[in-house]
Amino acid sequence: MKSVQRGFTLLELIVVVAVIGILAALALPAYSDYAKKTKVSELMMALSQPKAAVLEYMDTMNTFPTPEQLDLGPVSSNYIDSRSYLKNSDTEAVIAVVVKAGSIAEDLDGRHLMLTATAPAAPAGVRPSVSWKCSGDIPEKYLTVSCKTPAT
Repeated sequence: MKSVQRGFTLLELIVVVAVIGILAALALPAYSDYAKKTKVSELMMALSQPKAAVLEYMDTMNTFPTPEQLDLGPVSSNYIDSRSYLKNSDTEAVIAVVVKAGSIAEDLDGRHLMLTATAPAAPAGVRPSVSWKCSGDIPEKYLTVSCKTPAT
């Protein structure tokens, strides 16, 4: 009489579980980095509103605003501890955010992300050209493309 095989053997099940385990071990670190990068992108979003306000002020007044003139207001974010603006000189200003402890990952707690604006002095009647540089102590692998240092 012919016997009909039903189901899988124990060895086949062990092999399937092992393959799934290996795939999960490879995918989890990549997913973790992706989740951190997504949360760091919110830091960039928190910098975009003050950046637009600085550009608007520069467009009308041809100089960087003082912190009092910019009036950032509170930032509503689960990942940001503070946001600040500093006018270093008539040709340079900095907008910065600090990562809230325990919000993204332990290795990012208290780290800074800064946008530095520079505008060389322009002749009277000519709008200064503002350039922005991203800096800080957040690892580059978590930064958005607009904030990464171009390869040389």
